[in-house]
Amino acid sequence: MKRVKDFLYNWNDLVVILFILLAAAAIIYWRINSIMDYPSVLAAEIQSTAEEATTTQSITELVDDIAESTETSSEEPAEPGSGPKNNRLWTGGVLRSEVTVTTSEGSATEAAQALVDAGLFTSYEDFAAICEVNNLDPTDIKANTFTFPPGTSQSKIAEEVTKPMN
Repeated sequence: MKRVKDFLYNWNDLVVILFILLAAAAIIYWRINSIMDYPSVLAAEIQSTAEEATTTQSITELVDDIAESTETSSEEPAEPGSGPKNNRLWTGGVLRSEVTVTTSEGSATEAAQALVDAGLFTSYEDFAAICEVNNLDPTDIKANTFTFPPGTSQSKIAEEVTKPMN
């Protein structure tokens, strides 16, 4: 009996260590396989998201985009305050959806360019003409982030970006 007891006493620590190492190796092997499979899972998710995006965009939207891009080059400038023509952003001279624009410091033309890039005006001259109609100084444009809700006209936009800050 003493021999069995000595054997267990001498090798007990080694058996426990061997068991821990085998358990750790099994867990690492299991997680490595999951980690190595991740790029293919991610690629499948990206592909399904891309397919959803292309199927949700209707053909009429694509046709409208093409028609808009061809008409804008031959289009006459819009009257001040009417909003750019054939633009998804405008309906009847007012915004269709909320627009957020950040104007920069510098010259008035640079600051107004952010408004033009957002589709709120066709050019700096359009912005200046609307300011003139509303007795505003187009050079008073402020550097800030502005959010314009749906239903806002170009006149209201010009008033907002040129009014003094509090």
